[in-house]
Amino acid sequence: MGYWWRKNPIFILVDKRKQMKYIGHNYVSIVGNFICTKKNRFEVLKQQVPIMGKIFSDYNFYINYNSDINLKEVKKLFEDNIKNLYFTNDLTKDWGKTTLELIKKCKTSHVFYLLEDYVYNYNFNSDYIIKDLNDTELTEVDINDRKIFWENMIKESFVGGNISHLFLAKIKKYLPQSQFVSDKNNYTEKDYTYTYLAKNSPTGVYSSSAIHEVKLFSSILEKYIKTHQLPSPGHFEQNSEIMRSLDDLLCAIPKEQIVIQAHLNGEIDR
Repeated sequence: MGYWWRKNPIFILVDKRKQMKYIGHNYVSIVGNFICTKKNRFEVLKQQVPIMGKIFSDYNFYINYNSDINLKEVKKLFEDNIKNLYFTNDLTKDWGKTTLELIKKCKTSHVFYLLEDYVYNYNFNSDYIIKDLNDTELTEVDINDRKIFWENMIKESFVGGNISHLFLAKIKKYLPQSQFVSDKNNYTEKDYTYTYLAKNSPTGVYSSSAIHEVKLFSSILEKYIKTHQLPSPGHFEQNSEIMRSLDDLLCAIPKEQIVIQAHLNGEIDR
């Protein structure tokens, strides 16, 4: 956590976390285009937006809320907790088009696409979706430690590395020792991630649940919206089985479960 240094005969504890220089916001913006009309889903969002505000305190958020239901509550939730916020209420049921418009507003090289059912402050001893926040397999993590991991991962991937797609969907499912990962995936271990080439991806879907290189994601969305006008990222992924065709594109996955989806009581409707 810290170290001791001596000034005159007085010892002062210096917290390394406070001395750390955070630069991730210079490389990554945060984009979300979603609805949240169901009670259990909204409970997750209410709990997690304040945590986002701490982990991503200096990041720019670009949020479109795609519904009138809970609009005032969602808008206030973000305004009260997110320092750098662009918020709109475009009701167009064309997820790809609206998401692309948000991405074009970003000034960074990469964007993190957030889902409204993510939790950020837990580890889960399972590769499934959380259904109960009192699950005994669930443990809470220190928010500052999680913030530091995000920072170091971003530096490793986008400052010191050349990652184009940092995969965040069902992270534990695709980490080593999982049945879904084998030698043919050719993972290379780094300090905070495993890297691999798109042609060796453990899943063929180009997931929106990721940190994306802006040029790549924009290009994929531009092609997508020429043929599809559908309302959700789930529809996008159903029509985007393209990951392995991206060949030598450099990808990564975090070594920790920094995001986990939560569908309380199994509720999947948005």
